[in-house]
Amino acid sequence: MPAVADDALPEDAREALDEFEAATEAIERALEPFLDADRKALTKELRPLERAEVHCEAARAIVALFGMYLKTLGVDPEKHATAKEMKRVEAYRKKIEETRARLGDGARGASAGGRKASVDVETAAKAIKDGVGSPGDLLKASLAAAGGDKGDGGEDGKEDGGKKRAASANKGKGSKKAKKK
Repeated sequence: MPAVADDALPEDAREALDEFEAATEAIERALEPFLDADRKALTKELRPLERAEVHCEAARAIVALFGMYLKTLGVDPEKHATAKEMKRVEAYRKKIEETRARLGDGARGASAGGRKASVDVETAAKAIKDGVGSPGDLLKASLAAAGGDKGDGGEDGKEDGGKKRAASANKGKGSKKAKKK
């Protein structure tokens, strides 16, 4: 779009409009690689911290462009709801910077798609071997913690109580296979 050459506009308005147009074109050029690329493919290759930066910068660009649009309408962007969004995005940007300062370049973070659970068989075997109690005790404790079986063998708290009731209830009754014979 050519610079405004209309003599009907005051000089300061023409300068402001030319600056606005130049800023808009610069933003378009900066965002062009991001807008042309497949977003999922782009972020898939990034580490989590880098992915957060991309999303944060995209949000900043969107809020800035909308602020420019509001200015063209004569609305003060600082008094619009987008000012609150810009503060929120800036807070996230600071968190990302703090995280980058703490982690460095993010090399300690796993790359996207590279996170896979791995089992260290030797360590697991050692933990089982050195574990306190028998595997049955460990199973009962885990069931009790999960809210399932109380781990005591019976509903009434007696070790054999449930077994005796179940056995007495089945006296004289054979299995279905035994009855068919």
